[in-house]
Amino acid sequence: MKNNAIRFNTAEAPLSKEAVAIYEMVKSAITDNRATLDAMAEAVEDQMNNKKPKSKAARAKSPKASTGANVLVDGVPVNLGEPSFVMLGSDSESD
Repeated sequence: MKNNAIRFNTAEAPLSKEAVAIYEMVKSAITDNRATLDAMAEAVEDQMNNKKPKSKAARAKSPKASTGANVLVDGVPVNLGEPSFVMLGSDSESD
């Protein structure tokens, strides 16, 4: 998305700048939540291979965040974090 926005609109276009901001936010969120994302990926892989969920003791060692929505994904606690929205300018045609 970022590369296409820059390619088709120039790097200085508002759409391109917004795409870069979104890219940087997502990149930062992934870096900050790497352990949780890895645990989720492992749980999905285990589920796809029909493995049983981890024991309660193993789940207790999984990383947890203190705020936001908490859910269990195949026995692994996952914090979805606080809602965050990127507001585009009023001239945006994006839905």
